[in-house]
Amino acid sequence: MLFSTVYLFGGVALNTVLKQIIQRERPGGLERTIDFIGEPLNLLSYSFPSGHSFRAVMISILMIYLIKQVMKWGKPAQITAGAVLVILALLTVVSRVILGVHFPTDVIMATIYSIVWFVILLLIINIALSVWNKREKRV
Repeated sequence: MLFSTVYLFGGVALNTVLKQIIQRERPGGLERTIDFIGEPLNLLSYSFPSGHSFRAVMISILMIYLIKQVMKWGKPAQITAGAVLVILALLTVVSRVILGVHFPTDVIMATIYSIVWFVILLLIINIALSVWNKREKRV
């Protein structure tokens, strides 16, 4: 549970910080108008990295990991669920470029660093658990 919380909330924070540091303009410009309860709302929004792509891949990776580690499903069910999650993530990633709200590099890098973010946190958690287990054995 701790891993999932740090992974998801930390990932969103990381994405937000990267957007503010890099400040890459969107394909159609920085401002986006959305309809908010019938009123136009202009939002200042940066393109790199794609937040939707990052979150879609991040959630898919986490769900695949949890299915593998926690669920007692057979291999065919795990593979099917994993394939569905990957397809959904890829559809999200591709849609951001098709909709013209991101450049291809925005979604590619968001995909790559969501995987890297997962691997780094998993390594940290595994090292921390290893150290914890060694301490518990000594006591």
